[in-house]
Amino acid sequence: MRLAFVSDLAVGWPVQRFRLTTDRGSVDHEVAPTLGGHSYYTLPGPTSRIRVTVLSVAGGRLDGAVGIEELSIPDTEPRRALRAPADLPDDLSTPVSWAFSRGPADRPACYPAQQTSPESVPAGGSGGAATRPDGTVIRCDRFLARVGEEPLGLDRLFRNPAAGTYRLELSAVPRPGGELTLSGTKVRAASSSRLSGDPAVAAYAATDGDPGTAWLAGTGDLRPTLTLRWSGERRIDRLRLRGSELPIGSLPRQVEIHTPGREVRVPVEADGTVRFPAVRTDRLEIVVRETEHRLADLRGNGWPATAGIAEVEIPALASLLSPVDTETRVVERCGDGPTVELAGFRYDTSVSASLADVLAGRPVPVDICGEDGAVLDLPAGGQRLATTPSAGFVVQDATLRPDSDARPAPRHREVTVLDWAATDRTVRVAAGEQALLVVPENANAGWTATLDGETLASSRVDGWQQAWVLPAGAGGEVRLVFAPDRAYRGVPRCRAGTRRTPSRRRLPPG
Repeated sequence: MRLAFVSDLAVGWPVQRFRLTTDRGSVDHEVAPTLGGHSYYTLPGPTSRIRVTVLSVAGGRLDGAVGIEELSIPDTEPRRALRAPADLPDDLSTPVSWAFSRGPADRPACYPAQQTSPESVPAGGSGGAATRPDGTVIRCDRFLARVGEEPLGLDRLFRNPAAGTYRLELSAVPRPGGELTLSGTKVRAASSSRLSGDPAVAAYAATDGDPGTAWLAGTGDLRPTLTLRWSGERRIDRLRLRGSELPIGSLPRQVEIHTPGREVRVPVEADGTVRFPAVRTDRLEIVVRETEHRLADLRGNGWPATAGIAEVEIPALASLLSPVDTETRVVERCGDGPTVELAGFRYDTSVSASLADVLAGRPVPVDICGEDGAVLDLPAGGQRLATTPSAGFVVQDATLRPDSDARPAPRHREVTVLDWAATDRTVRVAAGEQALLVVPENANAGWTATLDGETLASSRVDGWQQAWVLPAGAGGEVRLVFAPDRAYRGVPRCRAGTRRTPSRRRLPPG
């Protein structure tokens, strides 16, 4: 294996000796005197683990930190899998089902907000279509974005007590920064990046016919590039770039126009027009070289806006460019969707979702390719269900149920956060079948939940997450209260020295 320890004293002490332990035994090594990674041997033979134990550091110190800068194993790609609890009762006589989920950990950078200045942003796209709700604008803050703990999808280890035939069902959500393939559009748009990977400001927004949406480049993109492709060569000698008021983007002032065999750098005129020598082509790239200066943050922090284009208008493509609405399908054909590996087999998939679902980040069904589809034979013993994201989607949920179980798979009930404080929270739950309301925080008996005044039964998910059982029905407002906080705040001032240790909590997604 190849290993390099951190040599920066600001991080930790230099390591002098260490031990490598595998299933075959242990080997002690001296750290190589030169900087960088070095190869160290282990005892030969198969192993399921490698442990690195620091034996001594510089100066013989017994406290302080150490750090590993690089650790790699030849012909091995490291992945982190979560092992599901194996706490099934010994006398279990019925088939087992499994439900795995990444949880609602992702958070986008952009969101729809009520329009307060009607004159500043057009009310909708050309032809009456729009990919945003009426009366709203798109606002973005790159510091809002969060990537979940499992950006590549599900990876689970579990044990099957008995062999059987199972049905595998999957759902997926948009992959941050992934490519979206819109069905039915005659001009296909792609980009070198987009702000925080958010689909709301992906490349299609520059050709959707709605000047209230925009493609925004990523913050680290030094050559923001928008690529357009279509069928059949057209003669093109000019185009127009419309600026983005909301979401806030910096309009290009100088661009490079790339076509097969030709590149030219040209200025952007005051009205956004770009003129260049005529060329017949079926594709072009717009490379932003210089932009106007605009601030993306109006709170005084001075963060500059990235390059942004609300609409690319090309007269020669007027018959091909058509408005895009929320019912437009985002499609990955069979073999292009996320892949699943289970019990020694790889399963290809396809995905078809509405653009509305993609923009909202809602889980959408994933179809498994092949004649047998989602039905598979699962042997007894240890299993690993590992998923790999596609260009545009990442697996969010997976369920394995006996094929003889005719009950429909559970469906998500939409939850809207109305108020979220440290010890008092209110959410609105949509109608649906019995379900679990899950908060990704450590379960604590001090929390209670009520729906329309009725106390909900508490539960746990994955052995640690706080959850409550939602009854089937019309839904309503659920109030979550941490009861011990009220008693604590009611203590007289003379006893203010008594204190409780607060539990660490994550903010709610979104």
